[in-house]
Amino acid sequence: MTDWKLVSYIMRSSISRKILEILTSSKKPLPPKIIAKEGNLSPSNISTRLIVLRNDGLVECVNPEDKKWRFYKITEKGLDLLKEAKRMK
Repeated sequence: MTDWKLVSYIMRSSISRKILEILTSSKKPLPPKIIAKEGNLSPSNISTRLIVLRNDGLVECVNPEDKKWRFYKITEKGLDLLKEAKRMK
């Protein structure tokens, strides 16, 4: 079942959408610093958005025990909702 609240969030949050798109195109998990560089975004914005995306189940931290170099990947839920958001545009 589609979570339309999250689809709406992805559609209106260009930073979150860009993070999801970068993670979708990557073959491996990425740290916030690389996501920021690839998206030409502020690293502090990335970290804040990744927390929100993780809490919503759209991304997953693959090494949460590490405090300095955490790596993130998009989840199946994130992929599905990003596709739905793109179809709505």
